[in-house]
Amino acid sequence: MVSVSSVEDYGPAQPPLPFCAASYPATLDAGTLIATVPGRGPAPLQPQNQNGLIGYQAAASVGAIQAGEYSISTAAGGTVVGPFAAEAILPSPIAITTDLRPGTPIGLPFTLNWTGGGAESVVTVELKVHIPGDPTTPILSATSPATAGTRTLVAPPSGAIFSFPPQADLEIVVTQQPSQSQSNSFSASGLTMGGEQSWSYVFDFKGLTAQ
Repeated sequence: MVSVSSVEDYGPAQPPLPFCAASYPATLDAGTLIATVPGRGPAPLQPQNQNGLIGYQAAASVGAIQAGEYSISTAAGGTVVGPFAAEAILPSPIAITTDLRPGTPIGLPFTLNWTGGGAESVVTVELKVHIPGDPTTPILSATSPATAGTRTLVAPPSGAIFSFPPQADLEIVVTQQPSQSQSNSFSASGLTMGGEQSWSYVFDFKGLTAQ
């Protein structure tokens, strides 16, 4: 899959999760990729081996993710994957209007408001509860069309796990992504099932407190 993503973090970083490359699907070397982004010329992306997984990451100099048409291609291919070309058209990201600065108290029901977003997008709101010394992370989530402009999270019937203890560190993750699976696909030698492209915007608000 070719994925174009934008991730924005707000607040203090969480400790990294344990990583096990053996639990991930095998990743393939497609050689040098050429990424073309709105308002800028083509930029080369080199394969990077991180913890045993091959991936590609654009440098900040390539430009921030924004609305427009993107393309990723390779004319030569790599050691496993042959030449291919993939395109994606990204809509504008939503603008979140709810105040979620670090230290903001959060309780249930919780309502997130935003502006922007079109019929081609859905917005998923996740509330994560981090409790010191507790390895579990309760998550409450719900999805709405981006055109709704609002979504409210309410405690489930078994909502005792969401009775936030005072020491809980809360996190709100908002994801904007396509409203339906994308039909834009591409083929290349070495990909027995072909490939597909996708996109997402992720807004991660950390350091929130229990109300």
